[in-house]
Parts: sequence; structure tokens; C-alpha cells
Amino acid sequence: MSNEYGVEFVRMELAFDDIVAKRPTSIPIDTVYDAITLYKEAKSVADRANAHAAAVKELIAVVLEETGEEGYSTPAGKCYMTKPGTSVRYDTKALDALRASSPEMARILDPHRTESERAGSLTIR
Repeated sequence: MSNEYGVEFVRMELAFDDIVAKRPTSIPIDTVYDAITLYKEAKSVADRANAHAAAVKELIAVVLEETGEEGYSTPAGKCYMTKPGTSVRYDTKALDALRASSPEMARILDPHRTESERAGSLTIR
């Protein structure tokens, strides 16, 4: 981790601790305002770090391509290229429409249909 990210991380940890410490006596909107501000700062740092990680990953891919090696093992870690593959997906809306079009289609498709509930999640913008 570069010093830049380390300093920002420590500063954000301290800011978070401060928000948590003030929470019992703060007005809720103030706590939320401070938390959203810190969240956006953290996301910004993470986005920059992820951009650096993507550039480094691309550099490793270039080295692998140039050398013709499938991978490397170093004291820092391992890297390798996976083999290409195929991914298959089905259009759920189209299959649901087909299922709804007739009882026969529903009978055929229903044993292969799984529904799972998804919890709501917090969105911060």
C-alpha cells in the first residue's frame, strides 16, 4: 500500500471513530451527513486504488503475453492466465413469458425454475 493510501485510510478510520463517538448526542441528520461524506471519500480512494490495481494487472498481462509464459510464482504471489471458456445465459423474461403462455410450457419449465428472495439494500449517491 502506498503511503498516500495509508495516510488517507488512517484519516478515514479516525473520522469514522469520531462519527461513532459523537452519534449518541448528534442529531440523526448530522450523523447521516457526516457518514455519507466519509463514504464518498472512501469510495473515491477505493476507486483510485482500483484503477491502480487494474493498471498493474494489465502490466502483468502484457509481461505474460510478451514472454509467452502461462504464469509466474514469486514470493509476492502467483499470477496466471486462465483458459478461455464459454458462458451461457438464458433470457429469464422470455422464459417466464413462454412459461405463462401455456400450462404445458409451465409444466415443462417449472421444475427448472428457482426463485430466491433478495433483501433490500442501502443506496448512497
